[in-house]
Amino acid sequence: MKKIAIILTSLLLANTAMAGAVETVSYRCIGKKPVMVTYDLGGETQATAKIRLDGRLRTLVYSVDESNTESMTFKKGPYTLFAPSVGNLRAAKGMFITKDTYSIVNGQNTPVSKMLYKDCSPR
Repeated sequence: MKKIAIILTSLLLANTAMAGAVETVSYRCIGKKPVMVTYDLGGETQATAKIRLDGRLRTLVYSVDESNTESMTFKKGPYTLFAPSVGNLRAAKGMFITKDTYSIVNGQNTPVSKMLYKDCSPR
């Protein structure tokens, strides 16, 4: 199964116009100011997405287990970035970022995902 995931990841990243390249994409999201993401889709290291969240530059790592032919997932700590898998990230609409937190529900500390940026489109 792991071998299939690695092959799928290779095909997914090869299908992007930027495979192995570093590119910064500026997004406009609903209800928020613009946000910029710097994607490094391989090269000599694991694919990453760098973005400023909660006042700090965060490096999110590509998740083979959570990505598929329709979306790429990048994670680190409580943060997750979902980006559509298309041939060109500058044309991909629908990127969003969540942050896992906890909330008291019925007296219990329950995990929830807070939407930080939603329905983001390249500018």
